[in-house]
Amino acid sequence: MSKPRIPPILISIILIILALALAYGVYASLVYAFKTRHPIGYVVGTSMLPTLQPGDLVIIVGVEAEDIVVGDIIVFQPPYRSEPIIHRVIAVEKIGGNIYITTKGDNNRVSLPDEIRFPVSYVIGKVVYRVPYIGWMLYFIQAPVVAIPGIGEVKLGFILIILLSLVYIIQDIVAHRKTERSKEAEDVCENAGLQI
Repeated sequence: MSKPRIPPILISIILIILALALAYGVYASLVYAFKTRHPIGYVVGTSMLPTLQPGDLVIIVGVEAEDIVVGDIIVFQPPYRSEPIIHRVIAVEKIGGNIYITTKGDNNRVSLPDEIRFPVSYVIGKVVYRVPYIGWMLYFIQAPVVAIPGIGEVKLGFILIILLSLVYIIQDIVAHRKTERSKEAEDVCENAGLQI
């Protein structure tokens, strides 16, 4: 009696789910280890030239309010902006028991209106390391491709995962069918008394 065989498509789906779970686990581990909800980011603008270049991947660590000092490069997000800002701290003020930050891009002449005396609660973290060019990969993966009513934006990364998964599954099915045909041909030849 032969053992029940797991269909190749099921194995492929399980492997894809495990890969996605691993990626999520790695990101969740970084969130925990670096004490910030966004442990990695990327630079798209030129406001931090020459320190940070467009396409840089940045590593971000959480920082306590009282540990933020002039000269730090921080990532912050005002509630009315969809994307975070990466700029250098030029002033830290304590007003009425609360800490307020002012930042400016190294390449900007002046601070933007939404980065003057903002509350420290906007801060996501402090930039501690940069990796040139790798940020472009994150940028393109997170680029919205289409907006679906009731669902929202569908990102390029999601579409790529689906397409790559389908390619892998189709390739696996084709390879399995070739193996089965080859085995069938061997069985036919063996039954006919021929040798391959």
